[in-house]
Amino acid sequence: MVWKKNFVSVILWAAYFTGISAALMYYSYEAVIASGLVRPDIALFVAIGALGGIVLLFFLCRLIAKRIPANFLSGNSEMADIIEGVLFIALITAGLFLRIVNIDSAGESASYYDVAKVTENGAILEVTHGATFFYVYLLRILFTVVGNKWIAGIWLQLVLQFVAAILLYEAARKFAGAVAGLTLLGSVMLLPTEVMRGITYTPHMCYLCIYAIGLLGVSTFLERQTHEKRKCCKDVMLLLFCGAWIGMVCYLDVTGLTLLIPVLFALHAKKAQDTGLEVVWSVFVVLFLTVLFFTGFLCVDAYICDKHVLNILYAWFEMFGVKAHDICFWQGEEILTGMIVLGFMVFGALGFWVSGKWHRFSPWITMLCLLCVMDYFQIPVQNMDAGMISLIVGSILGGIGIRECFACEIRGDATVDDTIVQSPEVVEAVNKEEDLKVEDLKMEEASKQVKYIENPLPLPKKHVKKVLDYSVHPQESYMHYDIDVAEDDDFDL
Repeated sequence: MVWKKNFVSVILWAAYFTGISAALMYYSYEAVIASGLVRPDIALFVAIGALGGIVLLFFLCRLIAKRIPANFLSGNSEMADIIEGVLFIALITAGLFLRIVNIDSAGESASYYDVAKVTENGAILEVTHGATFFYVYLLRILFTVVGNKWIAGIWLQLVLQFVAAILLYEAARKFAGAVAGLTLLGSVMLLPTEVMRGITYTPHMCYLCIYAIGLLGVSTFLERQTHEKRKCCKDVMLLLFCGAWIGMVCYLDVTGLTLLIPVLFALHAKKAQDTGLEVVWSVFVVLFLTVLFFTGFLCVDAYICDKHVLNILYAWFEMFGVKAHDICFWQGEEILTGMIVLGFMVFGALGFWVSGKWHRFSPWITMLCLLCVMDYFQIPVQNMDAGMISLIVGSILGGIGIRECFACEIRGDATVDDTIVQSPEVVEAVNKEEDLKVEDLKMEEASKQVKYIENPLPLPKKHVKKVLDYSVHPQESYMHYDIDVAEDDDFDL
Protein backbone atom coordinates (compact mmCIF):
# COMPACT_ATOMS: atom_id res chain seq x y z
CA MET A 1 0.00 0.00 0.00
CA VAL A 2 1.23 3.48 -0.85
CA TRP A 3 0.30 6.96 0.30
CA LYS A 4 0.95 10.28 -1.40
CA LYS A 5 3.48 12.59 0.20
CA ASN A 6 2.05 15.73 1.75
CA PHE A 7 2.79 18.24 4.48
CA VAL A 8 1.69 15.89 7.28
CA SER A 9 3.85 13.02 6.04
CA VAL A 10 6.90 15.30 5.89
CA ILE A 11 6.31 16.44 9.49
CA LEU A 12 5.94 12.84 10.63
CA TRP A 13 9.16 11.93 8.85
CA ALA A 14 11.06 14.85 10.42
CA ALA A 15 9.92 13.89 13.92
CA TYR A 16 10.72 10.25 13.24
CA PHE A 17 14.22 10.90 11.89
CA THR A 18 15.08 13.31 14.71
CA GLY A 19 13.88 10.92 17.39
CA ILE A 20 15.59 7.78 16.15
CA SER A 21 18.84 9.63 15.38
CA ALA A 22 18.95 10.98 18.92
CA ALA A 23 18.08 7.54 20.32
CA LEU A 24 20.81 5.87 18.24
CA MET A 25 23.40 8.35 19.46
CA TYR A 26 22.24 7.90 23.06
CA TYR A 27 22.41 4.10 22.94
CA SER A 28 25.77 4.20 21.15
CA TYR A 29 27.12 6.54 23.81
CA GLU A 30 25.79 4.37 26.65
CA ALA A 31 27.17 1.20 25.09
CA VAL A 32 30.65 2.66 24.69
CA ILE A 33 30.66 4.12 28.21
CA ALA A 34 29.47 0.81 29.65
CA SER A 35 32.39 -0.98 27.99
CA GLY A 36 34.84 1.21 29.93
CA LEU A 37 37.25 1.39 27.00
CA VAL A 38 37.12 5.09 26.15
CA ARG A 39 36.44 8.48 27.66
CA PRO A 40 32.99 10.17 27.43
CA ASP A 41 34.11 12.67 24.79
CA ILE A 42 35.42 9.88 22.56
CA ALA A 43 32.21 7.95 23.16
CA LEU A 44 30.20 10.91 21.89
CA PHE A 45 32.42 11.07 18.82
CA VAL A 46 31.84 7.34 18.19
CA ALA A 47 28.08 7.84 18.54
CA ILE A 48 28.08 10.64 15.97
CA GLY A 49 30.26 8.51 13.72
CA ALA A 50 27.77 5.65 13.91
CA LEU A 51 25.00 7.92 12.63
CA GLY A 52 27.19 9.31 9.85
CA GLY A 53 28.28 5.82 8.86
CA ILE A 54 24.69 4.70 8.38
CA VAL A 55 23.99 7.74 6.18
CA LEU A 56 27.08 7.03 4.05
CA LEU A 57 26.09 3.37 3.79
CA PHE A 58 22.69 4.35 2.46
CA PHE A 59 24.11 6.48 -0.35
CA LEU A 60 26.69 3.78 -1.16
CA CYS A 61 23.91 1.22 -1.50
CA ARG A 62 22.01 3.70 -3.63
CA LEU A 63 24.94 3.96 -6.05
CA ILE A 64 25.25 0.19 -6.22
CA ALA A 65 21.52 -0.18 -6.86
CA LYS A 66 21.73 2.05 -9.95
CA ARG A 67 24.18 -0.42 -11.52
CA ILE A 68 22.03 -3.49 -10.90
CA PRO A 69 19.72 -4.46 -13.81
CA ALA A 70 16.13 -3.51 -13.07
CA ASN A 71 14.80 -6.88 -14.22
CA PHE A 72 17.06 -8.68 -11.75
CA LEU A 73 15.33 -7.11 -8.74
CA SER A 74 11.86 -6.84 -10.22
CA GLY A 75 9.09 -8.38 -8.16
CA ASN A 76 7.79 -10.14 -11.27
CA SER A 77 11.05 -11.97 -11.99
CA GLU A 78 11.72 -15.56 -11.05
CA MET A 79 15.12 -14.60 -9.65
CA ALA A 80 13.50 -12.35 -7.01
CA ASP A 81 11.15 -15.18 -5.97
CA ILE A 82 14.04 -17.63 -5.70
CA ILE A 83 16.11 -15.19 -3.60
CA GLU A 84 13.15 -14.52 -1.32
CA GLY A 85 12.47 -18.22 -0.83
CA VAL A 86 16.12 -19.03 -0.08
CA LEU A 87 16.38 -16.17 2.44
CA PHE A 88 13.13 -17.20 4.12
CA ILE A 89 14.31 -20.79 4.59
CA ALA A 90 17.76 -19.64 5.69
CA LEU A 91 16.37 -17.28 8.34
CA ILE A 92 13.97 -19.89 9.72
CA THR A 93 16.77 -22.47 9.83
CA ALA A 94 19.21 -20.06 11.49
CA GLY A 95 16.61 -19.04 14.06
CA LEU A 96 15.86 -22.66 14.97
CA PHE A 97 19.59 -23.46 15.20
CA LEU A 98 20.28 -20.51 17.54
CA ARG A 99 17.45 -21.53 19.86
CA ILE A 100 18.51 -25.18 19.99
CA VAL A 101 22.11 -24.20 20.72
CA ASN A 102 21.03 -21.87 23.54
CA ILE A 103 18.32 -24.11 24.96
CA ASP A 104 20.56 -24.92 27.94
CA SER A 105 20.18 -21.26 28.94
CA ALA A 106 16.39 -21.49 28.88
CA GLY A 107 14.59 -20.16 31.91
CA GLU A 108 11.29 -18.88 33.15
CA SER A 109 9.87 -15.47 33.88
CA ALA A 110 7.60 -14.76 36.86
CA SER A 111 7.39 -18.53 37.67
CA TYR A 112 4.82 -19.32 34.97
CA TYR A 113 5.74 -22.99 35.15
CA ASP A 114 4.80 -23.20 38.83
CA VAL A 115 1.53 -21.39 38.18
CA ALA A 116 0.51 -23.55 35.23
CA LYS A 117 1.62 -27.04 36.26
CA VAL A 118 -1.05 -29.59 37.14
CA THR A 119 -1.55 -30.06 40.88
CA GLU A 120 -3.86 -32.14 43.08
CA ASN A 121 -6.42 -29.40 43.61
CA GLY A 122 -6.31 -28.51 39.88
CA ALA A 123 -6.87 -24.80 40.49
CA ILE A 124 -5.00 -22.02 38.70
CA LEU A 125 -3.96 -18.90 40.51
CA GLU A 126 -5.94 -15.85 39.44
CA VAL A 127 -4.11 -13.69 36.90
CA THR A 128 -5.41 -10.27 35.90
CA HIS A 129 -3.65 -9.66 32.61
CA GLY A 130 -5.50 -10.96 29.57
CA ALA A 131 -2.55 -12.32 27.57
CA THR A 132 -1.10 -13.91 30.70
CA PHE A 133 -4.46 -15.56 31.38
CA PHE A 134 -4.51 -17.24 27.95
CA TYR A 135 -0.84 -18.19 28.22
CA VAL A 136 -1.24 -19.87 31.62
CA TYR A 137 -4.28 -21.82 30.46
CA LEU A 138 -2.45 -22.89 27.31
CA LEU A 139 0.39 -24.20 29.47
CA ARG A 140 -2.09 -25.99 31.73
CA ILE A 141 -3.65 -27.77 28.72
CA LEU A 142 -0.18 -28.80 27.53
CA PHE A 143 0.85 -30.10 30.97
CA THR A 144 -2.43 -31.99 31.25
CA VAL A 145 -1.64 -33.84 28.01
CA VAL A 146 2.12 -34.48 28.35
CA GLY A 147 2.61 -34.10 32.09
CA ASN A 148 4.46 -31.44 34.07
CA LYS A 149 7.51 -31.53 31.82
CA TRP A 150 9.44 -28.29 31.97
CA ILE A 151 10.94 -28.69 28.49
CA ALA A 152 7.45 -29.05 26.98
CA GLY A 153 6.71 -25.43 27.84
CA ILE A 154 9.95 -24.35 26.13
CA TRP A 155 8.96 -26.14 22.93
CA LEU A 156 5.55 -24.49 23.18
CA GLN A 157 7.35 -21.14 23.30
CA LEU A 158 9.31 -22.04 20.18
CA VAL A 159 6.18 -23.09 18.30
CA LEU A 160 4.36 -19.89 19.28
CA GLN A 161 7.30 -17.71 18.28
CA PHE A 162 7.80 -19.35 14.90
CA VAL A 163 4.09 -19.22 14.08
CA ALA A 164 4.02 -15.54 15.06
CA ALA A 165 7.15 -14.83 12.97
CA ILE A 166 5.65 -16.41 9.85
CA LEU A 167 2.36 -14.55 10.31
CA LEU A 168 4.20 -11.25 10.84
CA TYR A 169 6.30 -11.91 7.74
CA GLU A 170 3.19 -12.45 5.63
CA ALA A 171 1.51 -9.34 7.06
CA ALA A 172 4.57 -7.15 6.45
CA ARG A 173 4.86 -8.58 2.94
CA LYS A 174 1.28 -7.53 2.19
CA PHE A 175 1.84 -4.07 3.64
CA ALA A 176 5.26 -3.18 2.22
CA GLY A 177 6.70 -6.01 0.13
CA ALA A 178 9.05 -8.95 0.59
CA VAL A 179 12.06 -6.89 1.73
CA ALA A 180 10.17 -5.53 4.75
CA GLY A 181 8.88 -9.02 5.52
CA LEU A 182 12.34 -10.56 5.38
CA THR A 183 13.80 -7.75 7.52
CA LEU A 184 11.14 -8.34 10.15
CA LEU A 185 11.66 -12.11 9.99
CA GLY A 186 15.41 -11.63 10.38
CA SER A 187 14.92 -9.46 13.46
CA VAL A 188 12.65 -11.99 15.16
CA MET A 189 14.88 -14.94 14.27
CA LEU A 190 18.39 -13.56 14.85
CA LEU A 191 18.34 -10.83 17.51
CA PRO A 192 19.68 -12.08 20.88
CA THR A 193 16.73 -10.81 22.91
CA GLU A 194 14.24 -12.55 20.60
CA VAL A 195 16.25 -15.79 20.76
CA MET A 196 16.02 -15.73 24.56
CA ARG A 197 12.31 -14.87 24.47
CA GLY A 198 11.75 -17.99 22.39
CA ILE A 199 13.26 -20.27 25.06
CA THR A 200 11.90 -18.54 28.17
CA TYR A 201 8.54 -18.92 29.88
CA THR A 202 6.84 -15.62 29.08
CA PRO A 203 3.40 -14.57 27.76
CA HIS A 204 5.03 -12.42 25.07
CA MET A 205 4.89 -15.14 22.42
CA CYS A 206 1.25 -15.97 23.08
CA TYR A 207 0.29 -12.33 22.74
CA LEU A 208 2.55 -11.94 19.70
CA CYS A 209 0.64 -14.72 17.91
CA ILE A 210 -2.67 -13.01 18.66
CA TYR A 211 -1.27 -9.64 17.55
CA ALA A 212 0.20 -11.15 14.35
CA ILE A 213 -3.18 -12.62 13.36
CA GLY A 214 -4.75 -9.18 13.82
CA LEU A 215 -2.01 -7.49 11.78
CA LEU A 216 -2.45 -10.02 8.98
CA GLY A 217 -6.20 -9.41 9.00
CA VAL A 218 -5.67 -5.63 8.81
CA SER A 219 -3.21 -6.03 5.92
CA THR A 220 -5.78 -8.12 4.04
CA PHE A 221 -8.40 -5.46 4.77
CA LEU A 222 -6.21 -2.70 3.30
CA GLU A 223 -5.30 -4.86 0.32
CA ARG A 224 -8.96 -5.37 -0.58
CA GLN A 225 -9.80 -1.72 -0.02
CA THR A 226 -7.05 -0.47 -2.34
CA HIS A 227 -6.90 -2.69 -5.40
CA GLU A 228 -8.75 -5.98 -5.28
CA LYS A 229 -12.18 -6.63 -6.74
CA ARG A 230 -14.90 -6.28 -4.16
CA LYS A 231 -17.14 -9.18 -3.17
CA CYS A 232 -19.91 -8.53 -0.69
CA CYS A 233 -19.74 -11.81 1.24
CA LYS A 234 -15.96 -11.79 1.68
CA ASP A 235 -15.95 -8.10 2.61
CA VAL A 236 -18.57 -8.64 5.32
CA MET A 237 -16.66 -11.58 6.78
CA LEU A 238 -13.38 -9.65 6.69
CA LEU A 239 -14.90 -6.58 8.37
CA LEU A 240 -16.46 -8.76 11.04
CA PHE A 241 -13.19 -10.57 11.67
CA CYS A 242 -11.10 -7.37 11.83
CA GLY A 243 -13.48 -5.65 14.22
CA ALA A 244 -13.83 -8.68 16.50
CA TRP A 245 -10.12 -9.52 16.58
CA ILE A 246 -8.91 -5.93 17.12
CA GLY A 247 -11.45 -5.55 19.91
CA MET A 248 -10.07 -8.70 21.57
CA VAL A 249 -6.43 -7.62 21.15
CA CYS A 250 -7.18 -4.18 22.59
CA TYR A 251 -8.87 -5.83 25.59
CA LEU A 252 -5.90 -8.14 26.16
CA ASP A 253 -3.29 -5.39 25.92
CA VAL A 254 -3.32 -1.66 25.26
CA THR A 255 -0.74 -2.01 22.46
CA GLY A 256 -3.53 -3.56 20.38
CA LEU A 257 -4.67 0.01 19.68
CA THR A 258 -1.82 0.25 17.17
CA LEU A 259 -3.78 -2.07 14.86
CA LEU A 260 -6.36 0.68 14.35
CA ILE A 261 -3.81 3.05 12.78
CA PRO A 262 -3.42 1.13 9.47
CA VAL A 263 -7.21 0.84 9.33
CA LEU A 264 -7.55 4.63 9.55
CA PHE A 265 -4.83 5.13 6.93
CA ALA A 266 -6.96 3.16 4.46
CA LEU A 267 -8.86 6.42 3.91
CA HIS A 268 -5.84 8.02 2.22
CA ALA A 269 -4.23 5.02 0.52
CA LYS A 270 -3.83 5.02 -3.25
CA LYS A 271 -6.69 3.07 -4.80
CA ALA A 272 -6.97 1.40 -8.18
CA GLN A 273 -10.44 2.86 -8.63
CA ASP A 274 -12.57 5.53 -7.01
CA THR A 275 -14.14 3.75 -4.03
CA GLY A 276 -13.77 6.51 -1.43
CA LEU A 277 -17.27 6.25 0.04
CA GLU A 278 -17.05 2.46 0.36
CA VAL A 279 -13.71 2.74 2.17
CA VAL A 280 -15.15 5.31 4.60
CA TRP A 281 -18.03 2.99 5.43
CA SER A 282 -15.68 0.02 5.81
CA VAL A 283 -13.41 1.91 8.23
CA PHE A 284 -16.44 3.10 10.21
CA VAL A 285 -17.77 -0.48 10.45
CA VAL A 286 -14.40 -1.78 11.69
CA LEU A 287 -14.19 0.94 14.36
CA PHE A 288 -17.78 0.30 15.45
CA LEU A 289 -17.22 -3.46 15.66
CA THR A 290 -13.99 -2.93 17.60
CA VAL A 291 -15.81 -0.91 20.27
CA LEU A 292 -18.72 -3.37 20.24
CA PHE A 293 -16.56 -6.47 20.73
CA PHE A 294 -14.37 -4.70 23.28
CA THR A 295 -17.52 -4.06 25.29
CA GLY A 296 -18.60 -7.65 24.69
CA PHE A 297 -15.35 -9.01 26.14
CA LEU A 298 -15.84 -6.77 29.16
CA CYS A 299 -19.30 -8.24 29.68
CA VAL A 300 -18.04 -11.83 29.27
CA ASP A 301 -15.23 -11.18 31.75
CA ALA A 302 -17.68 -9.63 34.20
CA TYR A 303 -20.02 -12.63 33.85
CA ILE A 304 -17.21 -15.16 34.41
CA CYS A 305 -15.81 -13.27 37.39
CA ASP A 306 -19.30 -12.51 38.73
CA LYS A 307 -18.52 -8.79 38.92
CA HIS A 308 -20.08 -5.60 37.61
CA VAL A 309 -19.07 -4.44 34.12
CA LEU A 310 -18.05 -1.01 35.42
CA ASN A 311 -15.73 -2.63 37.93
CA ILE A 312 -14.04 -4.63 35.16
CA LEU A 313 -13.71 -1.48 33.05
CA TYR A 314 -12.27 0.41 36.00
CA ALA A 315 -9.74 -2.39 36.57
CA TRP A 316 -8.75 -2.27 32.89
CA PHE A 317 -8.06 1.47 33.10
CA GLU A 318 -6.15 0.98 36.33
CA MET A 319 -3.99 -1.68 34.72
CA PHE A 320 -3.28 0.37 31.60
CA GLY A 321 -3.20 3.79 33.22
CA VAL A 322 -0.38 6.31 33.48
CA LYS A 323 2.20 5.06 35.99
CA ALA A 324 5.32 7.23 35.52
CA HIS A 325 7.20 9.44 33.07
CA ASP A 326 10.10 7.61 31.49
CA ILE A 327 10.96 6.16 28.08
CA CYS A 328 13.36 3.36 27.38
CA PHE A 329 12.35 0.55 25.07
CA TRP A 330 15.51 -1.48 25.59
CA GLN A 331 17.53 -1.65 28.81
CA GLY A 332 20.61 -3.48 30.05
CA GLU A 333 21.37 -6.48 27.87
CA GLU A 334 18.85 -5.24 25.29
CA ILE A 335 20.93 -2.17 24.36
CA LEU A 336 22.66 -4.08 21.56
CA THR A 337 19.26 -5.05 20.14
CA GLY A 338 18.15 -1.45 20.38
CA MET A 339 21.21 -0.21 18.49
CA ILE A 340 20.70 -2.75 15.69
CA VAL A 341 17.00 -1.92 15.31
CA LEU A 342 17.65 1.83 15.48
CA GLY A 343 20.35 1.47 12.82
CA PHE A 344 17.82 -0.17 10.50
CA MET A 345 15.29 2.56 11.31
CA VAL A 346 17.75 5.35 10.45
CA PHE A 347 18.53 3.56 7.21
CA GLY A 348 14.81 3.31 6.55
CA ALA A 349 14.19 6.99 7.26
CA LEU A 350 16.51 8.01 4.41
CA GLY A 351 14.45 6.00 1.93
CA PHE A 352 11.59 8.47 2.35
CA TRP A 353 13.20 10.94 -0.08
CA VAL A 354 14.05 8.47 -2.85
CA SER A 355 10.57 7.00 -3.18
CA GLY A 356 9.16 9.65 -5.54
CA LYS A 357 5.75 11.18 -4.86
CA TRP A 358 4.51 8.09 -3.01
CA HIS A 359 5.69 6.49 0.21
CA ARG A 360 4.93 3.67 2.66
CA PHE A 361 6.15 5.17 5.94
CA SER A 362 3.36 7.22 7.56
CA PRO A 363 1.28 4.41 9.17
CA TRP A 364 4.33 2.83 10.76
CA ILE A 365 5.72 6.16 11.96
CA THR A 366 2.36 6.92 13.55
CA MET A 367 2.32 3.49 15.22
CA LEU A 368 5.83 4.12 16.57
CA CYS A 369 4.82 7.53 17.91
CA LEU A 370 1.86 5.96 19.71
CA LEU A 371 4.13 3.30 21.21
CA CYS A 372 6.55 6.02 22.36
CA VAL A 373 3.73 7.86 24.11
CA MET A 374 2.60 4.64 25.79
CA ASP A 375 6.12 3.80 26.87
CA TYR A 376 6.81 7.32 28.13
CA PHE A 377 3.81 7.17 30.47
CA GLN A 378 4.50 3.45 31.13
CA ILE A 379 0.95 2.54 30.17
CA PRO A 380 1.63 -1.14 29.26
CA VAL A 381 1.98 -3.55 32.16
CA GLN A 382 5.43 -4.45 33.37
CA ASN A 383 5.66 -7.96 31.94
CA MET A 384 4.18 -6.90 28.56
CA ASP A 385 6.09 -3.76 27.64
CA ALA A 386 5.91 -2.01 24.28
CA GLY A 387 9.46 -3.00 23.31
CA MET A 388 8.38 -6.14 21.43
CA ILE A 389 5.83 -4.31 19.25
CA SER A 390 8.21 -1.39 18.72
CA LEU A 391 10.84 -3.87 17.46
CA ILE A 392 8.32 -5.18 14.92
CA VAL A 393 7.38 -1.68 13.73
CA GLY A 394 11.03 -0.58 13.60
CA SER A 395 12.03 -3.64 11.58
CA ILE A 396 9.28 -2.95 9.05
CA LEU A 397 10.38 0.68 8.74
CA GLY A 398 13.96 -0.45 8.17
CA GLY A 399 12.82 -2.95 5.55
CA ILE A 400 10.84 -0.26 3.74
CA GLY A 401 13.96 1.92 3.70
CA ILE A 402 16.07 -0.89 2.24
CA ARG A 403 13.39 -1.45 -0.39
CA GLU A 404 13.33 2.22 -1.36
CA CYS A 405 17.13 2.38 -1.34
CA PHE A 406 17.25 -0.15 -4.17
CA ALA A 407 14.26 1.38 -5.98
CA CYS A 408 14.44 1.88 -9.75
CA GLU A 409 12.45 4.85 -10.99
CA ILE A 410 10.06 4.36 -13.89
CA ARG A 411 11.11 6.16 -17.03
CA GLY A 412 8.93 8.81 -18.56
CA ASP A 413 6.46 10.94 -16.67
CA ALA A 414 5.23 8.24 -14.31
CA THR A 415 4.50 9.31 -10.76
CA VAL A 416 5.22 6.05 -8.93
CA ASP A 417 8.55 4.31 -8.36
CA ASP A 418 9.17 0.70 -9.35
CA THR A 419 10.72 -0.85 -6.26
CA ILE A 420 12.49 -4.13 -5.65
CA VAL A 421 9.22 -5.98 -5.22
CA GLN A 422 6.54 -4.06 -7.07
CA SER A 423 3.28 -3.96 -5.14
CA PRO A 424 0.16 -5.01 -7.08
CA GLU A 425 -1.71 -1.79 -6.47
CA VAL A 426 1.15 0.30 -7.88
CA VAL A 427 1.43 -1.91 -10.96
CA GLU A 428 -2.30 -1.73 -11.56
CA ALA A 429 -2.40 2.04 -11.10
CA VAL A 430 0.50 2.61 -13.50
CA ASN A 431 -0.98 0.28 -16.12
CA LYS A 432 -4.33 2.02 -15.83
CA GLU A 433 -2.72 5.43 -16.36
CA GLU A 434 -0.85 4.13 -19.42
CA ASP A 435 -4.05 2.65 -20.89
CA LEU A 436 -5.86 5.95 -20.40
CA LYS A 437 -3.07 7.80 -22.21
CA VAL A 438 -3.20 5.37 -25.14
CA GLU A 439 -6.98 5.75 -25.38
CA ASP A 440 -6.69 9.53 -25.34
CA LEU A 441 -4.19 9.44 -28.20
CA LYS A 442 -6.49 7.20 -30.24
CA MET A 443 -9.42 9.54 -29.63
CA GLU A 444 -7.36 12.53 -30.74
CA GLU A 445 -6.27 10.78 -33.93
CA ALA A 446 -9.84 9.72 -34.71
CA SER A 447 -11.15 13.24 -34.18
CA LYS A 448 -8.77 14.75 -36.74
CA GLN A 449 -10.32 15.21 -40.29
CA VAL A 450 -8.21 13.82 -43.14
CA LYS A 451 -7.92 16.08 -46.25
CA TYR A 452 -7.02 14.39 -49.54
CA ILE A 453 -5.41 16.15 -52.56
CA GLU A 454 -7.23 16.17 -55.91
CA ASN A 455 -6.34 13.32 -58.28
CA PRO A 456 -4.54 14.82 -61.36
CA LEU A 457 -5.02 11.66 -63.46
CA PRO A 458 -8.20 10.99 -65.50
CA LEU A 459 -10.65 8.61 -63.95
CA PRO A 460 -11.11 5.19 -65.62
CA LYS A 461 -13.95 5.03 -68.20
CA LYS A 462 -17.02 3.03 -67.40
CA HIS A 463 -17.42 -0.16 -69.41
CA VAL A 464 -20.37 -0.04 -71.84
CA LYS A 465 -21.66 -3.27 -73.28
CA LYS A 466 -21.95 -3.10 -77.09
CA VAL A 467 -24.50 -4.98 -79.20
CA LEU A 468 -24.02 -5.47 -82.94
CA ASP A 469 -26.84 -4.01 -85.00
CA TYR A 470 -26.38 -6.33 -88.03
CA SER A 471 -26.29 -10.10 -88.58
CA VAL A 472 -23.25 -11.96 -89.86
CA HIS A 473 -23.66 -15.20 -91.81
CA PRO A 474 -20.31 -16.98 -92.46
CA GLN A 475 -19.82 -19.34 -95.38
CA GLU A 476 -20.30 -23.02 -94.91
CA SER A 477 -16.65 -23.80 -95.76
CA TYR A 478 -15.52 -21.59 -92.91
CA MET A 479 -17.49 -23.66 -90.49
CA HIS A 480 -15.45 -26.86 -91.08
CA TYR A 481 -12.92 -27.07 -88.25
CA ASP A 482 -11.72 -30.69 -88.63
CA ILE A 483 -8.71 -31.08 -90.95
CA ASP A 484 -8.08 -34.45 -92.55
CA VAL A 485 -4.45 -35.58 -92.34
CA ALA A 486 -2.94 -38.50 -94.17
CA GLU A 487 -1.87 -41.46 -92.13
CA ASP A 488 1.75 -41.28 -93.36
CA ASP A 489 2.03 -37.59 -92.64
CA ASP A 490 4.74 -37.17 -90.06
CA PHE A 491 3.80 -33.67 -89.05
CA ASP A 492 6.07 -33.42 -86.02
CA LEU A 493 9.27 -33.60 -88.03
